[in-house]
Amino acid sequence: MINPMPVNFEAEMPAISKKLEKAAGYLACEKIIIQNIKKHADNGCDDVNMEKYLKKVSTHIDSMVAANQDGADCINYRYAGGFLNILLKTPCWKNWVKTIET
Repeated sequence: MINPMPVNFEAEMPAISKKLEKAAGYLACEKIIIQNIKKHADNGCDDVNMEKYLKKVSTHIDSMVAANQDGADCINYRYAGGFLNILLKTPCWKNWVKTIET
């Protein structure tokens, strides 16, 4: 069943942040984002709400990078933010994410 309700950004972002801080390299950061997308897709989140949620995550990550440019853990946020920005510009990103093994 499709879930017309938006993803709870406030509940999700602390968990994503904690994982990104512990990630080792850009591939690990990408994997965190992909797993998060798949979790919400498996829970039936519709495409419109998924895209809104991902744009909000991307904006939040970009804000964190801007505020903490010299921070030691900032690089993982840069990786995740860059990945999300490219992913959202990719025409068939939803289909591509479904094919990735995590």
